[in-house]
Amino acid sequence: EFRFSRPYIGKLEEESITSKSVLLHYLKGYDSIEVEELVDMCDENSIHYVSINYLIQTLAPEYIRVGVSTLMKKDLTDVTDDVLDSTVEMVQEMIGANGYVASTKITDFLWFPQISVDWNEFLLESIIALSHKVPIIYRFGNRFGHANAIYVSEEYKNDNFESFLIKLLEKEVRKGSFTSKNDMADWLREEGLIVKKLPNFLESAKYFCIDSTGVHRTESSS
Repeated sequence: EFRFSRPYIGKLEEESITSKSVLLHYLKGYDSIEVEELVDMCDENSIHYVSINYLIQTLAPEYIRVGVSTLMKKDLTDVTDDVLDSTVEMVQEMIGANGYVASTKITDFLWFPQISVDWNEFLLESIIALSHKVPIIYRFGNRFGHANAIYVSEEYKNDNFESFLIKLLEKEVRKGSFTSKNDMADWLREEGLIVKKLPNFLESAKYFCIDSTGVHRTESSS
């Protein structure tokens, strides 16, 4: 006898049949797996997924991302609840008074807890996401291949990337920090919030305009 749970069929005694349970079945015996191999596994077995990031999130907490393209069983990484709590505390300290810290600005892991895998920005993101204690905003762009996470305070927990940047820039504009959009872009790059050019929504005058005295908030958008 079988249990049907579209689009999957399983033995009757199985409590639930989901994309995750099917994936974990195929991953039995895998201590770690490269994302490319995981994608091939899904394609070969007709397991639907929305995106690579969705796949990675689906397999947590059993598997976590330990590198740009590698997932590993969490139990083999020594990432315990104590490690998770200590990591959260350290990131919250980095967020500090600014209210945010970009993952690309965290490059020194010397003081992070001792675990069995090397620290990097992708592992850090996995741990922070598992904690559900630090809001994360993602920069526009390819989230899989790059460290695009921005860890933020509760002040920004309901923001997306666009509204978050506008709030930050409004504070800097009030200080008179920018004389041009180039200054604005330089500041955002220095903060690790953009990689190259300004996002399109900042290139226009929808939110910020320029005159002889510098950059100002566009009044009609206030």
